[in-house]
Amino acid sequence: MVETGRTAIDFGIVNGPRGDLPALGEFVLQVEELGLDGFWVTDHPVWYPDCWISLAAVAGVTKRIRLGSLVACVPYRNPLVLARMTADIDALSNGRLVVGLGMGDNEDEFKQMGIALRSIRERQEMLDETVETLRWLWGDAPAAPASRHFSVSAEPLKPGPVQRPRIPILIAGGGERVTLRQVAEHADASNFGQHDWAGGVRGGEGVQRRLAALRGWCERLGRPYDSVLKTDVTLPLIIADTRSAVADKLDRYVPPFVRQITTESIVAGTPGEVIAHYAPWYKPVSSNSWRWCTGATSRPSACSLSESFRSYGTCR
Repeated sequence: MVETGRTAIDFGIVNGPRGDLPALGEFVLQVEELGLDGFWVTDHPVWYPDCWISLAAVAGVTKRIRLGSLVACVPYRNPLVLARMTADIDALSNGRLVVGLGMGDNEDEFKQMGIALRSIRERQEMLDETVETLRWLWGDAPAAPASRHFSVSAEPLKPGPVQRPRIPILIAGGGERVTLRQVAEHADASNFGQHDWAGGVRGGEGVQRRLAALRGWCERLGRPYDSVLKTDVTLPLIIADTRSAVADKLDRYVPPFVRQITTESIVAGTPGEVIAHYAPWYKPVSSNSWRWCTGATSRPSACSLSESFRSYGTCR
């Protein structure tokens, strides 16, 4: 996964149509045909269809595009159940899955699911333990990890995932003291963005600070910094040819309540305006394996995203 991101900046789509799996399959096929590189699904079981069922559905109808969770909340599932589902989807997709993980922070959703919202430290520990358990169950660790928050005693799963030595892991968040240490220790990719849900990393200076922290953790742990793929998520992204068309898309695709909660992260503009927004971000880091994950959810925006950035020369 890192190798494919080194020679170009890649782009993906998050979510698409929700609640209609046949329509979702058609949408992701169109995304694949447009030449985009990834399709990602968020994990909110109270509000939307299960992310893993959604990924399984599109895995069966696509051939090339990477598929991933952005991101799965580790307290929601036992690691063995997560390992089994992800290994099966990796097989169904012929090795195209990326397992994106986060510790979770939506208090209302935890409450509605009847799951205790533990302290930040405990959820961080759960994330560490989940990754270690996944690696064991996928056959990528010499011994089972010590268990503190989960009680998993199973041997490595058979059949395991297609990808070897394991399915790529993405860890979300911009925390410099713990989350980026977890990325350096466990993950193949980092992910953060401007919205508070995505780490609250705003502007080129904020990005560079997190990258410097990640580099520091990689050096301390003896890992090559360039072996970590750096990814960003925009919530949401709207592109149209004219300002009036942008306004029309905002009205059609982004409800007022979404605009209200994404005022600090929404990117909406013409192709030139959107390119100008991203240019300061990618230029300082384009040599360090950077892959963008975007929040465009409509086919017109997916088309605009594909055409705009590929004509600009930032994608392969």
